[in-house]
Amino acid sequence: TVQKAATTAVRFQLYPADAQVYLYETVSHNRVWPNDDGTFPLSEGFTYDCSFTKAGYIGQNGNMELTTENGQNRLTFGTDTYTNLSAVSVTLQKAAVNSSIVELDAEWANFRGADSNNGITDAKTPISAAGGMLYWASPLGKGWDNGAVSSPILVDDCLVVYAGNHIYRVNKATGAIEASGDMAGTSSFAINGPTYANGILLVGLSNGRIQAFNAKTLESLWLYTDPMGGQPNCPIVVYDGYLYTGFWQGETLDANFVCLSVTDEDPSSRLEQKIPTWTHTQTGGFYWAGAYVCDDFLLIGTDDGQSGYASESGVHKTAELLMLARRTGRVMDRREGICADQRSSICYDAETDAYYFTTKGGYFYRARVAQENGAWRISELRELKLDNYADQLTNPAMSTCTPVVYNHRAYIGISGPGQFKAYSGHNLTVIDLDKWKIAYKVRTQGYPQTSGLLTTAYADTGYVYVYFFDNFTPGKLRVLRDRPGQTSAEFVTKESFAVGGKTETYDTPYALFTPTGDEAQYAICSPIADEYGTIYFKNDSARLMAFGASIRSVNVEKMPDKLSYAEGEPFDPAGMQVTVTYANGKVRDVTRYVRFSTEPLTQEDTEFTILFPYAKYRNADNADGTSEAGQPVETPQTTITLTVTGGAGRRLGDVNGDGVIDNLDAAMVYAAYNGKGTLSDEQAACADVNGDGVIDNLDASMIYAYYSGRLEKFPAEKGN
Repeated sequence: TVQKAATTAVRFQLYPADAQVYLYETVSHNRVWPNDDGTFPLSEGFTYDCSFTKAGYIGQNGNMELTTENGQNRLTFGTDTYTNLSAVSVTLQKAAVNSSIVELDAEWANFRGADSNNGITDAKTPISAAGGMLYWASPLGKGWDNGAVSSPILVDDCLVVYAGNHIYRVNKATGAIEASGDMAGTSSFAINGPTYANGILLVGLSNGRIQAFNAKTLESLWLYTDPMGGQPNCPIVVYDGYLYTGFWQGETLDANFVCLSVTDEDPSSRLEQKIPTWTHTQTGGFYWAGAYVCDDFLLIGTDDGQSGYASESGVHKTAELLMLARRTGRVMDRREGICADQRSSICYDAETDAYYFTTKGGYFYRARVAQENGAWRISELRELKLDNYADQLTNPAMSTCTPVVYNHRAYIGISGPGQFKAYSGHNLTVIDLDKWKIAYKVRTQGYPQTSGLLTTAYADTGYVYVYFFDNFTPGKLRVLRDRPGQTSAEFVTKESFAVGGKTETYDTPYALFTPTGDEAQYAICSPIADEYGTIYFKNDSARLMAFGASIRSVNVEKMPDKLSYAEGEPFDPAGMQVTVTYANGKVRDVTRYVRFSTEPLTQEDTEFTILFPYAKYRNADNADGTSEAGQPVETPQTTITLTVTGGAGRRLGDVNGDGVIDNLDAAMVYAAYNGKGTLSDEQAACADVNGDGVIDNLDASMIYAYYSGRLEKFPAEKGN
């Protein structure tokens, strides 16, 4: 007979009062939860791990043991011993302010760009091949695994990514690296981008680690290492000073979901070891599963804890939807029986007041929550079976796509029976949420494995446009045009595929852009967009790319200060301001990024060219409904008018080209003669005033004599 050990109630007096207590038995790792009166039941003969944390404070952790000595209960925590167990006082010190951490503007701060995990923008992204073009494709990282470049986010008007063991800030106009920082290791597959919050960047690293960086300087702030380890494949979500994310070790192995304060508790240390506020252990762990977090709870989906999708008895229905208390990690509610691994973030749509996700078992889910007797519960969980033009138990219509939801419609990517076979049944699916059925689906070349980006910028037309990538070489960027009530795809590209001696032609979602050459590869990246409608992404070619609206014109808004030059001088751009106007009507200052010749000016340079060189290629639509990739784009440019004088137009003796012959010209020649200066070819031609082919003190004397009125003409002047 196993008897439960006797317990003693321990009450902690915490300062601050709302600090969190995380207490578990060291060997079994069983969590010790407080009693209804707030005391913690501890037993003799056990060792406990205990931590006290709060955002903005320095956490404490250590071993805790309960003993009895001479009939007196004693509690030890680290080096401290307490005998009054009804008032165990724990005081946390406020963390010193790290003044180098500053709040920055962020256009796209995390995986889906918003706390709702619903990837929606109002930017005027391109909606036709002719209206868009690839601006740049910058090599970064290596391959597709732990050296790959991550998906990007947008912070402080820059892209932020990581690759290998470095984190980078990348100029979003040019693709050039502006700064880099060292990471403590690599990620596992660089699937997720960094997350930004409160002046801090957060990156998941292999072996169950999370590293924090100063978003401005890219210097490390702290490092968390989870005791269970695992791959960091889940998005990192930040809410109210805490981060939430999960790890994965294997289909059937345990892994943790963790909550940490993001506070830099020790500004003097760049690799301080972070203490968890709490962890939740789950069989199967968490993979691509991003939490939805609010004041009252968090929702997170789990893997199913089993290998594969199904057995002979049917599809696994052992995954869970968990509702956890965000401050403590306590399970408030759970729904079991979810079909296979849940590998999407939980998307919240305010209009329907519901939460949406997908599973690898081929189902789309909607959950609703409600308060019952003052406690939050999952009040509804409804499923909808997805379709991939087949009915194979072991190859269901799996989806790892976080739904994007708008106008009572949901948009997701579905895998065909052959995940890495072209046109095997992969599709984009549109779901009518009111009728709870698939409105329509449309085939794609590859599995749209990541999540869509929806723009509302064209709502006045009645349509929304939703962007997805095929995770199949060449990695096409597709756009789905949709409106309420629509029951078939209307905006399509015809694509043909030959297999088994037979050619099939499919209507596919409109192929907006197709990478070519070395830039063509599998694309497992959810697109993001900035205010100009530029879409940023990466693919397995180890390139970070920018695709945006075509450039209608390059405009010199303010002329340079200097417009008149002597032949041989270089162009000086000081004072010049240049903008570009995009096809979507947006105007952008590109003064820092224009290019021009730095060669010495000649008299032929009166029309001087200013280039904006970030233009590569686009798709072209054919009359038969097909698309052709790799159509070159002319470099956007404009010209300004300069006055360049020289040769017959420049006076002999005017060495410095200021239009006046004076003692300054004589001094330049004398300095050159004495080896204290040099003259350009044009200056030398003006300095040889006696025409003997040598620049010497005689020329300097004659120029000075001309300046002082003692010489009317130079010997070398024509007709003299």
